[in-house]
Amino acid sequence: MHAQDDARRLRHDYIGTEHVLLGLLREEEGLAARVLGSFGITLQQVRSQIVRIVGTGDEAVNDQIPFTRRVKNVLNLAQRESSSLGNNFIGTEHLLLGLVGEREGRAAEILSSLDAGAEEIREKIIRVIGGAGRRQTDEGFPPGMEPAVELDLRRVVPVAQQMSDGTWVVCVEVWAHGLILRWAASFRSPRSHPDRHDWLVSDDVGTSYVGTDGIGTGSPKRGFHYSAEFEPGPPPEAASLLIRRDPTGEEVSVSLTD
Repeated sequence: MHAQDDARRLRHDYIGTEHVLLGLLREEEGLAARVLGSFGITLQQVRSQIVRIVGTGDEAVNDQIPFTRRVKNVLNLAQRESSSLGNNFIGTEHLLLGLVGEREGRAAEILSSLDAGAEEIREKIIRVIGGAGRRQTDEGFPPGMEPAVELDLRRVVPVAQQMSDGTWVVCVEVWAHGLILRWAASFRSPRSHPDRHDWLVSDDVGTSYVGTDGIGTGSPKRGFHYSAEFEPGPPPEAASLLIRRDPTGEEVSVSLTD
């Protein structure tokens, strides 16, 4: 959402790696922003570099803004970085590693011009993670707790589509054991826990998906972020998902083959 906001400010009709970099800097509480700050990199510096390299658009962009192929690759690289570090989550630090791993992207170019190369960023992230211990303890998991199952993330499908009530469908995580739908809003859910029954998931081969859990977090300043889990995972022959927001009747189609 931060990346999309910055793309609109610059009047760009795409979300590229440079916009994701701006988004990481705007997510000030994330590890990526802390690491970038240690190199003296600021939001204004990066935005100035983008204007210098790319320029700004001529007209305001009001339609849905698509992710570039390189950003989709960054998301895949972030998942691999998380696995290689022994983590069972994807944090801002993994996205930053994905950005520098996409060496042909503008974000990597800008970071290199600001004396923050891929290896230097990797070393800094590993040093910070190592000094803090396993990240799960920061997120509320007991120290030393190990995953009970082997996690198998198949893909992350960015959606970034806004519903008529202002809710943003952010992305769908496709795991071997199920799906995680992530959405965001500027308002707090009226329920103590976000209701997974607000969303109905189906696919093109008739799989029956059942919501199993829902969580939410956020603040009026940063917005509210929610997720809901559905089981089972999509079968191999499924080519697309259809996500329906029950309160409004709107639907979003998500390709599983692109």
